Amino acid sequence: MDEIQMVRGLYGPPTPAPVHEVAAARARLDRLSRPSRRRLLSGSRLLPLGLGLAAAVTAVTLTVLSAGTGPDPETGQDSGRRLLLAAAEKTDHQPQPNGQYWHVRMQVSDLLLFGTQRDPYWIKTRDRVEYWMSRDPGKLGWDLKQHLGAEPASPADAAAWRRAGSPSPFENARSSDFHATVAPGPAKATLTRSDPNLEILSGESFPLRKVFALPARSDELELTIRNYLGQRADKNGEDIPDDARVFDFGSMLLIRAPLTPQVRAATYRMLAGLHGVRKAGSVKDQAGRSGTAITIGGGTDKDGNRVPLYRLIMDPSTGQALADETVVEKSDTKVPAKPGTAFTSFTVLESRWTNTAPK
Repeated sequence: MDEIQMVRGLYGPPTPAPVHEVAAARARLDRLSRPSRRRLLSGSRLLPLGLGLAAAVTAVTLTVLSAGTGPDPETGQDSGRRLLLAAAEKTDHQPQPNGQYWHVRMQVSDLLLFGTQRDPYWIKTRDRVEYWMSRDPGKLGWDLKQHLGAEPASPADAAAWRRAGSPSPFENARSSDFHATVAPGPAKATLTRSDPNLEILSGESFPLRKVFALPARSDELELTIRNYLGQRADKNGEDIPDDARVFDFGSMLLIRAPLTPQVRAATYRMLAGLHGVRKAGSVKDQAGRSGTAITIGGGTDKDGNRVPLYRLIMDPSTGQALADETVVEKSDTKVPAKPGTAFTSFTVLESRWTNTAPK
């Protein structure tokens, strides 16, 4: 036994720090190293921002060594960061918008597992969601919701639904303590007053005041988001939020939140600095519009559990975020949907400031 092991045996394992403190320290360290990173990366437009300091040194060294033979082929991660940084540049110089209400119109799609344990089937639901958020955080806004319909996700799912007796509405009878139904046809739209909160993740409210207070520097924005997610993880007994969770939260901000052009640009730069972001080629969103996909996550964790694959669909010509999705990465017996199928999709059809309230 060496001296270090002896000391560990005497004092026992250290008490872990709260996850939000770890996240805050990480973001502070990243912010402190950023000036040096700028000096290291100056003059090298091929290198992505947001690398750790050691990685940045390595990247610069590789660029210098390969200077005589031409640049290395661009990786998916490099091209993903390029696309996000280009979107930031296009957004940063846009004029400040005017208007009394932030109006967003979205189509929300979900892939849900129904049927029984012995004979399950997947259905795809579609809903219309609109909201008007007052520029004054103390005033109520409006929410409009409308179920647009649901259908089996594939011919195989339709066959399983018929074997279940073609229930209408679709019925979830997978456990004795849970029961849910979804109508196959559209429902009437309902308009209600709403408080000035923005639901970002898992039904948790993110107050509008916090949205308006978000910093316009990508490092400070990342610190703010990691602190918020870390505090939530502490409260819920979850793991420290990784870069994929930060990406998911940032994507939802781009899709749903009334950000200033500068904060929107900072959000793109923050996403570009996260480890594992990749350009995943051209795709179509749920509205049929063509865009370019940026992804992060996927694979399995140390326990063999599936890790969500998050996808942000962008219009590369304008830098506009079109959709935020969680997608199927790999098909198997538990998830028979084709790779690239969206489990959940928030597709923005309209987002702008307006002076017109709903009637």
